[in-house]
Amino acid sequence: MLNPLAAKKQLDNLRPYKSDRSDALNLAKTSFIIHPALQLTFSQLESLFSNTNNELYWEVVQHFSCPSKVLNVPYAELSSFILNSTNKVISISRANCIAEKLLVLAKKAYPVVNDNYYVYEQIQYLTNRIVEEVHKKDKIIVEMQHEVENLPEYNLLLSIPEFGVHTVTSLIGELGDIRRFHSSNALNAYIGIDLRHYESGNFVAADHINVFRPG
Repeated sequence: MLNPLAAKKQLDNLRPYKSDRSDALNLAKTSFIIHPALQLTFSQLESLFSNTNNELYWEVVQHFSCPSKVLNVPYAELSSFILNSTNKVISISRANCIAEKLLVLAKKAYPVVNDNYYVYEQIQYLTNRIVEEVHKKDKIIVEMQHEVENLPEYNLLLSIPEFGVHTVTSLIGELGDIRRFHSSNALNAYIGIDLRHYESGNFVAADHINVFRPG
């Protein structure tokens, strides 16, 4: 019987250009292209959230890459837009806080291009691609959740601090049935974590984690 690690390595060799990895690479390249464009239009927008890799951020960029558009929208409408631009649950007070910060940033912004400059079309086109990919990913995650929520490890993983439904579902989807691994070392090898431990005489070096799995 072929062990899980050997099977995984053979599958990786058969599929050197996995769709999820290539999609992630394309999204990263698209995000990289948007960055210099925002420097011309609304560079402060990148400081709106601590994490710019989420659906809400890209929705804001898609609709408000021009500071004057932010300033022309009533505060209540801006807050409502933020509240309804993500599938994740956020409070009204949180949406109001984001709207206030967005207005402050827009007032400080000084674009180096005109409001009708072509770069705005470029930003809208690229962010639209990203938003579509994010929506597809979220839809798949929801479908996966229905498949894994009855597994015994689901609630155990969910009890880990900072682990939400999205993370747990993605983790189970990536690892599969962890009961097929005969030891923690086998699981580490499958994931791509190499635990290095060194001792010499009375000297004991700090354990070092070497991640060798691409992506």
